[in-house]
Amino acid sequence: MYRAFVNAQGGVGVEGVPTGYEAQPGEVLFADPPSTVELDAAFPGAALAAAQAARCVEVDAIRAAKFGAGMAHGGKQLQLREQDQQRIIAAGAQAKFAMLAGAAWPPEFGWIMADNTVLPLDATGMSAMADAAAAQVQAWIFVGHAHKQAIRALNDPAAIAAYDILAGW
Repeated sequence: MYRAFVNAQGGVGVEGVPTGYEAQPGEVLFADPPSTVELDAAFPGAALAAAQAARCVEVDAIRAAKFGAGMAHGGKQLQLREQDQQRIIAAGAQAKFAMLAGAAWPPEFGWIMADNTVLPLDATGMSAMADAAAAQVQAWIFVGHAHKQAIRALNDPAAIAAYDILAGW
C-alpha cells in the first residue's frame, strides 16, 4: 500500500505503508504506486502549489547569493551577509551618534572588505556606507518579494517554470 499526502513544501509526497494502515486526515491510500493523474485528482492544486513553492525557493537562493556577493563600495566589495548587515547597522548607528554629538571618531577606524583589505572610514564615510548597504539590501528584499508575488499569482505550472526570476536584481 501507498499513502499520498501534501508535504511541507506544498507538493505531494508518496511513501509505502504496511498493509492494514489506516489513512490519517489529509492522506489518500493507493493499492499500487499512484500515477501523476491519480495524485492530481486526489490533491487538486498540489502540483501548482509545489511549482510555486519550488520557484520561490529559487528566488530565495538568488537573494542569498546577492547578499553573499555583496556590493561595490569605495572601490572594493562590501560583504552583505546577514552577520555583516548587523555589524554595518551597528557601526553606522555609532557613526551617526558621533556626528550628532560632535564626538571624536577613531582616526584609525576602517572596515574590512571582502578582499581582506581595510577601507579607512571617518564617521561620515561609515554612515554613508551603512546607508548605501541598507538601501541595497532593501532593494534586493523587495525584488525578491515582487518575484514571489508574481509567481504566486500564476495559475499554470508551465507559466511558473517560464517566469524570469533573474530580472530586476
